[in-house]
Amino acid sequence: MKNNLFFNSNKSLKKCQCLLHVDAKNKASILAICVLLLFGLGGCAYINPFASSVPEYDLDGMHDLSLIMMPGDSVIFEMRNPGSGGYQFDGITFDPKLVNLEKFQILKPESGMVGDFGRWRFEFKLLAIGEVPIIINIKRANDSQRDAYKIISLNITKDGEPFFEW
Repeated sequence: MKNNLFFNSNKSLKKCQCLLHVDAKNKASILAICVLLLFGLGGCAYINPFASSVPEYDLDGMHDLSLIMMPGDSVIFEMRNPGSGGYQFDGITFDPKLVNLEKFQILKPESGMVGDFGRWRFEFKLLAIGEVPIIINIKRANDSQRDAYKIISLNITKDGEPFFEW
């Protein structure tokens, strides 16, 4: 009496062995395909468009944001222009020893609808280690009291953001 499990598995191993057998004329083409895949996939990693991109944060719907980053990094904050509520931009408060405002851009409204005043876009470069709040201020056109529209708390450390948190 034969052991059916052993007999069946032995048959399937012989079939797999036949499938894996490569004759001499196909070895060169398989090697060429492997080399092309190796260089092709390596090239895709080399031209990764996200490898050197600057992190962007959309601040719509939030008032506070806390980030941990490293010196030398850049960061972009984008938000809705609050002009529809009768507000106007009234400057940014930050420590120039720790961060530098690289760009400030007012983006035109895309919808063309009444009340869409476009978007604001700020790019900062982090200069040194420390903790710094970035406060984007607004005020009403005929008022002297300024309000904090967005508050970004930056913790600039040597190691940057932790890989994972418990």
